[in-house]
Amino acid sequence: TTGASSCGTGNVTLSSSIVTGQTTNWYSASTGGTLLLTGSSTYTTPLITATSTYYAQAITPGCVSATRTATIATINAIPSAVTTTTTAAKCSPDTLTISATAATGFTIDWYADSTSTTVIQSGIITGINKFATPFINSTTNYWAVQRNLTTGCRSAIRKKVTATINVKPSAPTVTNGSICGSGKVTLSAVAPTNPTGTVAWYSVTSGGTSLSTATSYTTPNLTTTTTYYVEAKITATGCISASRSSVVASINSIPTAPVAVGGTGCGTSSVSISATTAVSGTIDWYSAASNGTLLRSGSLTYSTPVISATTTYYATARNSLTGCISSSRTPVTATIKAILAAPTTLSGLTSICSIVGKNIGTTYAATAVTGATSYVWTIPTGAVIDSGSNGLKIKVRFNTAGTNDSIFVRASNGCLGNKKGLKLITTGCATTAKGLYTESDFSEPLIANLFPIPTMNSFFLKIKSSSSEIVKIKISDLLGRLIQSIQSDPYSTIEFGKALKPGTYIVEITQGAGQKILRAVKL
Repeated sequence: TTGASSCGTGNVTLSSSIVTGQTTNWYSASTGGTLLLTGSSTYTTPLITATSTYYAQAITPGCVSATRTATIATINAIPSAVTTTTTAAKCSPDTLTISATAATGFTIDWYADSTSTTVIQSGIITGINKFATPFINSTTNYWAVQRNLTTGCRSAIRKKVTATINVKPSAPTVTNGSICGSGKVTLSAVAPTNPTGTVAWYSVTSGGTSLSTATSYTTPNLTTTTTYYVEAKITATGCISASRSSVVASINSIPTAPVAVGGTGCGTSSVSISATTAVSGTIDWYSAASNGTLLRSGSLTYSTPVISATTTYYATARNSLTGCISSSRTPVTATIKAILAAPTTLSGLTSICSIVGKNIGTTYAATAVTGATSYVWTIPTGAVIDSGSNGLKIKVRFNTAGTNDSIFVRASNGCLGNKKGLKLITTGCATTAKGLYTESDFSEPLIANLFPIPTMNSFFLKIKSSSSEIVKIKISDLLGRLIQSIQSDPYSTIEFGKALKPGTYIVEITQGAGQKILRAVKL
């Protein structure tokens, strides 16, 4: 007979070898006992849980063998499940090696899933049994079964062993930093949050020694722009970003102090001052050389408040791109000039009828005023200055006379002083000049009167203004072509056009924001 075995509880099939003409009866005992099966060369036991002995007796018609042959149905123990396994993990698709430990006399069979009957790798030794996975792109589970090397019985329970492919974090989001001049720069980076991670700072794009693992990093003292690099790391898995983010610590140059241009005001007034800078930037204005009040930001010019004394302001250059400011401020002076007193006396011919229209000049003189650099004369509409237009003396020729004609003079130090007047006596020779004005006529801030129109010789332009600013005159033809430019103090009478050809001309008078446009016709 041939015995058989099973793992754990099971039915065991026994068999016998007999000669021709014989058959086999199966019994539960060596003598007597229960006849279990008759006339079969094989016998399958009922479900048994332990090793049992059965007996086979050869029979022929009418005869049986003198003895029965013992046949053993062996029940082998089912091994316990694997108790010790080792998983593996990587941060990118790859092959991984996992393992399970088999007891003495046992080995490990590996399966691709929990129910498959196909063994993908069988161990041949006891102890640690390793399994190298194929190349995998994502986390994959494998199952380990312990197998008895003698009986071939496998554990009923499969132990799951995981080959994990963890995801690498993205490179961190970073914030550059900058300072003006030289020094330490603070940079920052955002660490992973899902899952939680950290960052590490480096001075090179790969490899190197970590400078810090904080989310912000303060550089050593720098004198030039320097680039640093930061990578992300997942705390739970240790996976590091595939690349490092570059972070720039910019060292921006400090602008030089600006070049300033002071301004002048008369008496009590606002003064316009200005400054320029060599960088692509602007000017900030302060009340003091350091600290102080910021008066105006981002402007090349500054109009002071109304002041009555010379005052110093301070200009700082600021680079519009970097925000860097000059290390020093440039002083800018807003000068207030005093309004000079009127000349003490103004002398000259007052009864002018005898020389009106006779091309005879007469001299008028004023006394000097301390601090004056020039003198501004105002003469009647019908008169012209032959010489000395800005000195203490002038020579005047009267072409016509008016009933309210007077001569005025003011001392100037860049600002017009108070006026001194001399009333002319024109009784008997005065004419009314339509459209002319008197010294007291200030209905408009800028008054300009052009006469005679038309003319065959020269034009006379009489200007009067409540402002001390310079008056600019442009004479153009009807096509807009500039013929002549003239600058004059207010309260002046200007002669022009003697050399002009016959035609019509445009006379544009400008003082500050004030403007007059007149038409001149020459025959």
